[in-house]
Amino acid sequence: MAGGLLRRVVRRLGGTAPEPAAAAGRDPLVSVVVPVFDVEEYLAEAVASLTAQTHERLEILLVDDASTDGSLALAQRLAQDDPRIVVVPVEHGGLGATRNRGLERARGTYVTFVDADDIVPPDAFAAMVASLEASGSAFVTGGVERFDSTRAWIPGWVRAVHGRDLQATTLADLPEAMRDILACNRMFRRDFWDKHIGPFPEGMVYEDHVPMLRSYLRGTRFDVLAQVTYRWRKRDDGTSLSQPKDELANLADRARAKADAWALLEREGTPTERALWIARVLDLDLVPYLTHGGTAASEYQELLATTVATYLDHAAALPEARRELAARVRGPQRLAAWYAAHRDWPALASLTADLERRRPPLARLDRADGTERAAIDDHARVTTSPPLPTWWREVPLEVAPTLTLTRLTWDDDGLVVRGSLKVPGISLTPDDVALTLTLEGDAAGPGAAGPRVTILGAAPRRADAPATGSDLDVVAHIPWQDLTAALPAPGDATVRAEVALADTVHLPVTVGAGTGTRAPRPRADVLDDTTIVPAFTDDGLVVRRRRVRAVVTALAVAGDRLRVAATIVSSGDESPSLAFGAGEQAVGLEASDGTFTVALAALAGAEHDAALETIVGTKPDRLVASADLRGALPRGFAASARGTLHVIPGPRARLVAVAADDDGIRFDLIEAGLADIPAGSTWRVVVRENGSERPLMVTGDTPATARVDVPRTVGPDGIDASVASVRLELVGPDGAIVPLRVDDRVLDAQPFAAPSGAYDVRVLARRDGIEMRVEHLELRD
Repeated sequence: MAGGLLRRVVRRLGGTAPEPAAAAGRDPLVSVVVPVFDVEEYLAEAVASLTAQTHERLEILLVDDASTDGSLALAQRLAQDDPRIVVVPVEHGGLGATRNRGLERARGTYVTFVDADDIVPPDAFAAMVASLEASGSAFVTGGVERFDSTRAWIPGWVRAVHGRDLQATTLADLPEAMRDILACNRMFRRDFWDKHIGPFPEGMVYEDHVPMLRSYLRGTRFDVLAQVTYRWRKRDDGTSLSQPKDELANLADRARAKADAWALLEREGTPTERALWIARVLDLDLVPYLTHGGTAASEYQELLATTVATYLDHAAALPEARRELAARVRGPQRLAAWYAAHRDWPALASLTADLERRRPPLARLDRADGTERAAIDDHARVTTSPPLPTWWREVPLEVAPTLTLTRLTWDDDGLVVRGSLKVPGISLTPDDVALTLTLEGDAAGPGAAGPRVTILGAAPRRADAPATGSDLDVVAHIPWQDLTAALPAPGDATVRAEVALADTVHLPVTVGAGTGTRAPRPRADVLDDTTIVPAFTDDGLVVRRRRVRAVVTALAVAGDRLRVAATIVSSGDESPSLAFGAGEQAVGLEASDGTFTVALAALAGAEHDAALETIVGTKPDRLVASADLRGALPRGFAASARGTLHVIPGPRARLVAVAADDDGIRFDLIEAGLADIPAGSTWRVVVRENGSERPLMVTGDTPATARVDVPRTVGPDGIDASVASVRLELVGPDGAIVPLRVDDRVLDAQPFAAPSGAYDVRVLARRDGIEMRVEHLELRD
């Protein structure tokens, strides 16, 4: 009775009840269909990933499509090592026919497909079976990772579809699923496949598109896994069937697959599902062909124009499609499709070149007719196409802005916040936006809002910026009175940001820290008996107020001794003592006439970067330097980001100036440690290029100065790269690295631009060396 009820409930959810064998405790049999054709180089690795599955009850069908290399012989040898492997030789018929022959031999409760040059993670099948057994859904689809010989990456459509686990969902619940129509990242109930999907089309590439679309339309319920269940190889030689997008036959197969899919949608799909498909075709499927279309042969161009125009006509005739296009098709893709449909090949070629150089056209805010919207703007390009219709130009303003913080400093008035504001897909000017910061948290007072940010001006788009979006440099001054009002007592307050793109469009802004040479260095400042410290957490930027027990108000070298003046905030009846470091290597200071002194020679034995600490009773506490002291510390001493003071007993150099001209880049440094930099120290400079390093010419007779040629690098494609990454190290005569640091004034002043504007430079101290990032501005124009 209970089993029958379960099966009836599961059928209503669109799947089938678990097999009796599974209910009795046996794992269900999974049939894995692997088409094999001239993949001798990859086959053993693919099969090894299958035999290593933690779900072991498999039949692995290696269906050889009349391979001309050693694939069949290799498959037969592999079958000798594992009885679960079955080799099925067939006449040559292509991928669709080979999969169909495998399906004819498959005996499993579930069926899945794997291409013979790809890899399946060890627990993929176990996770998929477990999901289907729990949900009763018709099929499950898992995340995909692409990889080649040098790297691995998660495609954008995978992040959109596989952001979280879902069971028994539908296309109406997850419309983004339409972007995932691979055959190999999913597992089907065999009875569902036979009844509702049927065989693959034969004699064409992209044979999986229509069957996978059919599975969504007829499956009713399916599962989604966030974990990667399939690793999809991108061959370095481009020999995979789906890779040569510049070939007419490949475009013809894609066009045929899309036409067959549209015919299916017209018969069985809803208007919303048809709209989702149009958006997918224009934003994803046809993009690789549009990339080649501007310079392709006339026959290729004619087929591309006809195909694109067909889908634009479908969209124009379907109101639901217009809404989906506005939300899902990116601006550059819209322009490319429009130019192709109107056979404006020079404009398409020009747009393609801009996109390859990461210079996409951006939408602009448009208030001409009294409404507030964004619209695609490509006015600078010479075209013969008619103007874009309004429904194809408009871009929704529901975007996700970010504020990437690059500097956090203090001035006499309070905290200075500098960063880069990015609103994806929208071209910004200072008059377009207003950014507001507020402080929120347990310690924040009511109504504690920071001032409106002053926008400095439109920053040039960085060459390493994402393919969509724009940047504005911004700076916010948060006065002391606002900070103290927000933090009346020790505690934390989170900085929130909101951007107003128009009078009625206000969007929350994600606040985060920059990286590399754009990374901020939060520093503390002192207020009465507390420090206020900006810091980064998972929630973004946090401002923390903490009590301190002592504040250093003066630190100077007199003769051979260091003198320290400190204000002890709270010590009770006990006399405090001061020391650099703790434990056996601590170097104590002597109290005399309200100050503390120590011989410089004694500090030579201190630990590296030992902190100045005050000890009252048995409890040590690090001292904090007052803000006006930190910029005037004597050689051998430094203040940390938290405001604490440290001794530098060994040699160290600090970069205090960078000068860029059209012939080279000069670095000026000063001694920063108590010990001198060893005589005979030399510079070592390397340029990173395509995973390796090569030396860069450096001149400079002393550690105080280094001059390098302007570095240039070549990318993997053989084209000059717009960004060069360089590392500078100062090496002592014994081979030891002399630590290098960068002065705050240098960090605040960058980037350093060449007089001609050809390039600019950013620097950062990292791992005792200096990292230099040189951006060639002419290469990004």
